[in-house]
Amino acid sequence: MIGDVSTRWNSTYYAWEHLIELKRAIKFLPGQLKSDLNKDTQKDGEKLEKIMLSNDEWLLIEDLLNILSIFEDVTKLLSGAKYCTISSMYPAIAALIALIKPGTQPSSSNFELDFQESLADNLSDEEITILDSAEVTIADGENEVEIEVVDLTSVTGRCRKKIDISKPIQTKDVISNIRKFLYNSMFSYWKDIHKVGMLACLLDPRFKKLRFVKQSARYEAIDELRDLYENIQNDQMYENIQNDHDISEDTNHMTPSAEHSNSTEHHMVRKSILDMIYASPNPADSSEEIDKYLEMNEECKETNPLEW
Repeated sequence: MIGDVSTRWNSTYYAWEHLIELKRAIKFLPGQLKSDLNKDTQKDGEKLEKIMLSNDEWLLIEDLLNILSIFEDVTKLLSGAKYCTISSMYPAIAALIALIKPGTQPSSSNFELDFQESLADNLSDEEITILDSAEVTIADGENEVEIEVVDLTSVTGRCRKKIDISKPIQTKDVISNIRKFLYNSMFSYWKDIHKVGMLACLLDPRFKKLRFVKQSARYEAIDELRDLYENIQNDQMYENIQNDHDISEDTNHMTPSAEHSNSTEHHMVRKSILDMIYASPNPADSSEEIDKYLEMNEECKETNPLEW
């Protein structure tokens, strides 16, 4: 069996996924043990039968796996080391939030990173169970174990309580409450959108349309890119002027012998009066270049933004 480890990402998902794979064998095991000739083995079979998951609990685990699989996909994507991940961060998080938000059915063409409100006030007062990562040995005749649960009324948000594992849990509203809890957690961590991440998305040809944010945030990111582009152009222009000035200063301070010996070089750097009557070549207008880039279609997911 795969254990649930609190310090390992998605370990709950891996443990429950393997549990579902073993479902038929697990449900068959109590009857097999009870038919054994060994008395102790028969007792184990009876004990296992008493704490066996109900059909509703098995269905609940499958529904939970559907939710946790979303986090698994995003974790794998953002944990990559051989490709660009910063530009994938906001689109992936936006899609995740849209999928776990209760009462929504996002489309693949539009999923906005928009937290309108926290759903904490709509959460049920019931606790949400978290399976403890520690293995517990249950003595014969005992069915109670101590586990960790989410308690929204607690300062830490969690507490420990004893449950009777021989009694099936009430599965009604568990999925909706977990969705609300996960959404509120994402609300806390991702409600503020940072400029660097948005610029990375804008410069990635796969995400440049910024379909995952409101139109106001999209325009704000584009304006930020324009300002950044113009500042780079101005810095480059100033650097070129400064270099020309330094060359001119060096030429004026040359000794006669050196000036004579380097007359050809002096002639190359000397500015003609004709330069004053013609317009200097200007770099491409930032607005025009950025608009052309944004008008192009987004690239597919196989595109490497660093090679595009």
